[in-house]
Amino acid sequence: TSPCWATPCAGSTASQKSSLSAVHGACRSHVNTRAVSVSLAANRRMLSGFPPGGADSGAGSSSGELPSTPLDSADTALRQSLLTRATLRESVGGKEGLLDETKASLQRQVAAEAGLSEHADPAARQADVVAVEKEEPETPLIALLKERMRMGPMPVSEYMKLAMSHPEHGYYTSKGFTGIFGQRGDFTTAPEISQMFGEIIAVWVVWTWQTLGCPKKVQLIELGPGRGTMMADMLRASARFRPFLDALSVHMVDSSEQLQEIQRKRLSTGSKKDERTVKHDGTGVTIHWHNALSEVTASKPPPHRVSRIPRL
Repeated sequence: TSPCWATPCAGSTASQKSSLSAVHGACRSHVNTRAVSVSLAANRRMLSGFPPGGADSGAGSSSGELPSTPLDSADTALRQSLLTRATLRESVGGKEGLLDETKASLQRQVAAEAGLSEHADPAARQADVVAVEKEEPETPLIALLKERMRMGPMPVSEYMKLAMSHPEHGYYTSKGFTGIFGQRGDFTTAPEISQMFGEIIAVWVVWTWQTLGCPKKVQLIELGPGRGTMMADMLRASARFRPFLDALSVHMVDSSEQLQEIQRKRLSTGSKKDERTVKHDGTGVTIHWHNALSEVTASKPPPHRVSRIPRL
């Protein structure tokens, strides 16, 4: 008999006997899993143990199942090793296939952008791609960055400020916001996908406020609020926690004047252009706008003792 599995019982089907025979061959080799020439699903079934045929599954069992046989630690380790090898072999094969497909797709894309067919001479195709890259015009922002770097080292913070917020050539000032956010833009964020994101954050904020002992004043500061979607969802979800709202002031920090205006209209429809402080439509919470975090003044509430959490 095999050191790993018992021999097939009289009630075993032909397919079960065949499968068991294949596993016996793999066990005898101990390392050669090529003998198991079945799919990964079949490998998992055989190598994770056959279904037990009941408390007493002898040779006269009519259930068609193979008998359950206790395994020692060495047999169990071998079984797990075979399963791991089979899984790894198919996983690596799938990954290599995906990489080959991706590489081929990128090559087709480069050829299409260069206006060449896939059957063109490879050397000529590569030369044309390089020529196309060299002919790409220099943008005003790149010219501006080069001019700045000729003056000396430039901190990353200054580079990011120019690239993102330059009045004429910055990412958030030159593309128009329909080209940045949403389905037609470059990216989207969790609050724009589902209101649940802002609502869950609101619950956490209220819980944190309660954990701190319900201070009389609390500032909620959002950096880069986008279109104000998350703050709108948070304030709506917080509307039932009146004691928290009475202590709350909101501060929106954004370097883009255009985005600030979008946020104001989202949170306070009756607000005026360039207004720095407004009242939220639904809750009456005071909302302030700032161009930088350094403009936010930390509130100094009077000393308070940790009290019992009120029922909201």
